[in-house]
Amino acid sequence: MKAALINGSPRIGIDKSDVSASQTLLTMAKRYLRRNHVHDYEELHCKTGELKEKDLELLMGCELWILAFPVYCGGIPSHLLRFLQAIEEAVQMSGAPEIYVAAMATGNLYEGEACAPAISMVANWAEASELTFTSGLGVGGGPVLALHGPYAGFRHWRSLGRAMTQFVEGATGRGAVTRIYCSPNMRRRTLLIRLGRILRKKWRAL
Repeated sequence: MKAALINGSPRIGIDKSDVSASQTLLTMAKRYLRRNHVHDYEELHCKTGELKEKDLELLMGCELWILAFPVYCGGIPSHLLRFLQAIEEAVQMSGAPEIYVAAMATGNLYEGEACAPAISMVANWAEASELTFTSGLGVGGGPVLALHGPYAGFRHWRSLGRAMTQFVEGATGRGAVTRIYCSPNMRRRTLLIRLGRILRKKWRAL
């Protein structure tokens, strides 16, 4: 199985690096994909909503699409929505092989359940595009997850490790189709204090 890892966050760092929570989740997902014997994958960053011909060819060459994106106002970011609409039109015109779709969403709120409407939107889009939706993962506390980097701070998301295991197993067809939501393994107040400390350090460094 070949997977396409689609980053739906428009966020880019000053040094052109990707500092988004979406990329953090995709980095983590790679490790779990390898555990499920998926070693072949392509990466695609959707920053503007434009679907290029080479991007479409890349996607059609993969059997599994994993989308990771931030939740804006309870839904899918507008640029990613345009990207998905372009894919839907292309698939309806030319058809597509059997493709599985999974989605990971990160929200600014503490509760991962706040991502549920956005996950449902991707599931409805997949059905309209005649693609197979397999699993969804909603993660709360997105800002802290992004600022901690791809590996540091995961001990505060022990539930995320368990959720990621179920998510990838469902996405690759080795587990039940499911939607999972998790929050940081710390109190809400602790999360806000930690976020404030990280931001102050970054502001001082500017």
